[in-house]
Amino acid sequence: LLVILAVSSSGISFAVDRGAEIIQQCRAGVEEIIVNAAGFVPGDSCLVDVTSAAAINVALLCSAYLVVQVAPQAAGSGLPEVKCILSGVGIAGFLSRPVLICKSLALMLVLGESLPVGKEGPFVHIASCVANLILETRMFDKMTLPRDDVLLAAVAVGVGSTFSAPVGGVLFALELMMPRLYDTSAYSACFFASTI
Repeated sequence: LLVILAVSSSGISFAVDRGAEIIQQCRAGVEEIIVNAAGFVPGDSCLVDVTSAAAINVALLCSAYLVVQVAPQAAGSGLPEVKCILSGVGIAGFLSRPVLICKSLALMLVLGESLPVGKEGPFVHIASCVANLILETRMFDKMTLPRDDVLLAAVAVGVGSTFSAPVGGVLFALELMMPRLYDTSAYSACFFASTI
């Protein structure tokens, strides 16, 4: 279970990062085409460069906004909601497949705009969605690992895949489990999942 969680979440993290790089490259190409079509040399006119970059960023931001409108639970960081779920508060539909898809696409578009957006919270949310979807499959019905421990491992994987720092992911997951700090059964699951 933890191997599937780690590989799936890390794969989505890689796809989001690579997609953002491709969007940035396409954005630079489109910006150059717009500037050339206006009859300017790239870098010759700051006003044209800034205007074309702003227009492209607004278009990408609007598309990210539309993606999030499909699943409103995908808006925002997602980290406070995951903390609530780990504390025992159920939030309906927050860890569903549409939220996973919309969050991944919106994060890719926003990162492709080069906006100063943190990836930690969204990747924790994405990894938690993956963990929830894995737990909903029939293959893991008789699993002995508690659901909260799997979600904590997802938090560790989300942070670990964001910063390429598995121990940092474990420490962050331990920070989230402060109300039950001395429950050591989750430590090994978090460490194992984040180091894969």
